[in-house]
Amino acid sequence: MFDLLAAALLAAPAPAPAAPSVIMLRCHMMECGWYRPLTSSAVRQGEGWSLLRVTARHGTSVHRPGSRGGSRYPARYRPGLPIRWDAQPRAGWVLCSPRAPVSMFRSDDGTWIAHKLNLFDLPGFAESSAYIYLDACHGLGRDALEDQPRLRELGYSDSEPSQQLELRTPEEILEHLPR
Repeated sequence: MFDLLAAALLAAPAPAPAAPSVIMLRCHMMECGWYRPLTSSAVRQGEGWSLLRVTARHGTSVHRPGSRGGSRYPARYRPGLPIRWDAQPRAGWVLCSPRAPVSMFRSDDGTWIAHKLNLFDLPGFAESSAYIYLDACHGLGRDALEDQPRLRELGYSDSEPSQQLELRTPEEILEHLPR
């Protein structure tokens, strides 16, 4: 009996690898941003924080106004959604830290933009950064922003406001860690 079961398991096809996740970012002015993470690696770590370099494909989808004037944004990603993906992956960085959560990306002029995040009170400019941060640091989706008890359980507080900084390099964010 055991031999038959083992033979059946060995003969069974291996499960297909999971498709990379696609994360819906902010939707605004009839467009939605999309993010498909590819790699993540820790560059530096300290007590209570980890600086990660992440690469991802970014894309956008266009959504026309609905019959009542509002846009018809999708509720989530679904295969077949017409997303225009960037030709090349982009590198970004996140500082995983309950005391100083940050998501960083390179601007068109080459500077690094850092979004220091208050996950309880996000301005529109920081929404996509928060979704990328939650995925990279915790494997959580965008719904996690609505689960304040869970965010507090992870050590986050609402004591600091969200803000945007310009940096020369992503590592420069370490100079802004709370002491």
